Parts: sequence; structure tokens; C-alpha cells
Amino acid sequence: MINTLIITLGTILSSIFYRLGGTGGVWWKDSWIRDWICTFIFLAVMQWTNMWHWSLYISIPLMIGALSTYHKWLNPLMDQPTTDCLWFNWLAHGIGIGLAILPYGYFTHTIDKVLYRALILGLSMMVWSVLVDWDKLEEGGRGGLIILTLLIVKGLK
Repeated sequence: MINTLIITLGTILSSIFYRLGGTGGVWWKDSWIRDWICTFIFLAVMQWTNMWHWSLYISIPLMIGALSTYHKWLNPLMDQPTTDCLWFNWLAHGIGIGLAILPYGYFTHTIDKVLYRALILGLSMMVWSVLVDWDKLEEGGRGGLIILTLLIVKGLK
């Protein structure tokens, strides 16, 4: 019961801060908010759901880096302008965020679950971003999926 509450609260907070980081403007709407705060929400959820492991310290810079890019370098390969984010950008973005915890998977012997979550996170971010047209909901949904997909690792652990 308490884990459900923690995952729900983390999902909501990650949604809010992921969206804030995408709006731009004043300091609390800058992109670093997304990169750093969503990472620390993730770490807090890992701690509070008893999934913490020291290897998550290695994942901090990896997750911050993954959150900071939409992989627009792929766009010219797909003959698309680099001003747009398309399905393959969201797929790569989600997979990158999921792969950021590979050190955790290695050291906790859950690498298969981490890889499965990375694929599900990428696919769900891609589908969500393609289907949802309202920016606030679309961005917030991607942020929420970062935490919500932890159920895959927690449930399969």
C-alpha cells in the first residue's frame, strides 16, 4: 500500500517537474529543473520503495545526461528537420533514460529487468508523445512514465 502511494506521488511530482523543465522562462522553468529534479525524484522513490543500492550514485550523471537530450542528431538520418521531435526521438529519449540505471541492474543482478524497463519506457514515451497532442499533458506524461515504469523493476525483482 505504501509503495503504491510513493510511486503515485513520485509519478505526479516527476510529471510536474518534467513539464516545468520544458516550458522555459524564469529559473524554475529552465531545463535543468527537468534534468536534476526528476533524477532526484527517481532516487527518492528508489529509496522509499526499498530499491536503493549504492550503484545508483553512478546512475545520477547518466540520468541527468539522458534527460537533457531528445537525440535530435537522429533527425538528419531520418531526413527530418532538427527543429522537430518525432517518434524516433521519443523512443531514443525513453530508452536512454531507462539505460541510465544499467549500473544498478548490473550490481543488483536485475539487468534483464532494467533492459526490459528501458524498452518499455522508450516505447511508452513514443506512443504517448505521438498520441497526445496537448503539450502540458504530453510532456507531463513522459515525466510520469519515468517513475511509473519502476513498477516493472520492482514487480519483477
